[in-house]
Order: sequence, then structure tokens, then C-alpha cells
Amino acid sequence: LLHAFIYFGGTPVELVHDNLKTAVIERVDSIIRFNENYLHFLRPFHIRPYACSPGDAAAKGKIGIGGIHYVRYNFWPCRTFTDLDDVNRQAGLWRDQVANARIHATTRQIPLKRFQTDALRPLPDTLPDVRDNATAKVHTDCRFRFDGNAYSAPPWSVGWKITIKADNHLVEASHKDKIMTRHKRSWERHALIENPQHIKDLLRTRKKARQTRQQELLLSLGEPVERFLA
Repeated sequence: LLHAFIYFGGTPVELVHDNLKTAVIERVDSIIRFNENYLHFLRPFHIRPYACSPGDAAAKGKIGIGGIHYVRYNFWPCRTFTDLDDVNRQAGLWRDQVANARIHATTRQIPLKRFQTDALRPLPDTLPDVRDNATAKVHTDCRFRFDGNAYSAPPWSVGWKITIKADNHLVEASHKDKIMTRHKRSWERHALIENPQHIKDLLRTRKKARQTRQQELLLSLGEPVERFLA
């Protein structure tokens, strides 16, 4: 939704949608309990949500079949992609050069010319933070888990509970509102994403810990060893 608002350059007064869980938690007839996160997102835009009645396909106009099927059967077939950025790049070109530049089969008009920007309200000065949010623990291997993958963290953060915020490109870990590390987000599963400096610090810390333990054992042998070391 945020990407759509930015692309169109404004926001509507009302959003009409189905009863998906990200918007509607539960409903009894006309009594609707909206998702609190969804309402929090809409608040700075002053948008009123409207949830269609279950089974009322006509309430959503032609977007269900007309819009979604047009994208599904005209953009996706016979294409290959290298990553998410490549998907978005190709989709943007197809949107601007094909979808919005063609003569629409129903309206017989070009969508780009039909669209009226003055029908929208301007975007607020500050846009909401829509990144994925999670909490995690930095384990003894100096890694935290997020979205099916393991990311490295500084050795001094072992045992900490951290806050994770992630968009399509970056995973950002912070502790008490202070950013401690950033990683490029991986869309794989069971992948290990490491910062080489974290590994160097970990090896140096472990080596120092081993040396300290050896010294403690040696000094425990008594006064003659202390005099010898001196």
C-alpha cells in the first residue's frame, strides 16, 4: 500500500478491501474488528478502511478478476528473474510501457491518461515505518535468527535480546534503540549471513579467553610459579 501511495503521489479517502487477516481480525455481521497494526498504518494518512461483506464479489468492482488476472496472465508468463530487485525492475517497465500505456479493453482509454491525480490527497510529510519487526536473541555462536536465516552479531552482544527491523534489502539489529549491525537481507532459507569483522572479533575474543584461562591454571600452582613468571 505504501509503495502504491508513493507511486500514485497521494492517498484516497477510503480503502475498500476483502476480509484478509492483515486488515480484519474478526467480524460479526456489520460489527468489524480491524487489525490494530493496519489501523496504525492508516492513521497518518487519515484513510478510512471499508471491509466488504463476505461473498460480495461485486463490492470490489473488477479488480479481483480484471486487474489481478491481467497481471497474472500478461506479466508473469515466460519471464525469468535473478532476484527480487530484478522482479521489481521488470514489473516497473511492464507497468509503464505496457499496462498503463495500452488502450483498456473496457474503458477504451489509456489508463495513464484516464488517471486523475487531483482526486488524491497529498502524502504526509513523514511516512510510516513499514519494515518487518521481530525480536531475537544473540546466541553463543554470535548469531541471531530471523526469517529462517542466521545473521552474525558482535561477540559482545551474546545473550542480548535485540530488536530486528527489515525491509526488502536490509536487516537491521539494534539494542536499546542503538543500531549494532546491518546485513543485506537474504530471501533464502537456512542461510548464514556473516560480517567478516564479527568473525575476526569472535576469534580474537576466544583466543584471549583461552590465554586467560591458561594463566589462571598456571598461577594456581602456587608461589614458586608466581616468582618464576615475575
